[in-house]
Amino acid sequence: MNYMERFGGCIVNDLSLNGKLTGFGWCRGCVEDAGRYRTYYREDTENGMSVELHFSGSFVGWHQEEVTVYDVRFYREDKEKACFLRDVPPRYFSEIVLQLDSATASGNEREENWRAERFK
Repeated sequence: MNYMERFGGCIVNDLSLNGKLTGFGWCRGCVEDAGRYRTYYREDTENGMSVELHFSGSFVGWHQEEVTVYDVRFYREDKEKACFLRDVPPRYFSEIVLQLDSATASGNEREENWRAERFK
């Protein structure tokens, strides 16, 4: 498997998610039309790894809604395709899980059909 669904379906306020992830050194992903973005990423040059969180999306400058977390993918430096989870260094994997656990801790609800929503 080349993605982690452990946090899939977690519903959290986008202001909270943004604040916690950027506090851990994550960055907002590419901005699409109308100022929407659907990813956060973090690069770790020391390990030659990066990670990308996919979620339902938010708008630049507007953090007033609930968003649904989808999945997490890990990449090597080349970023051509996601690594298999078994190939991610255990310490790095653990660090990312701890950060995401903290970032989603305020979410008390879950979207059970998040997979269908993810691929709309």
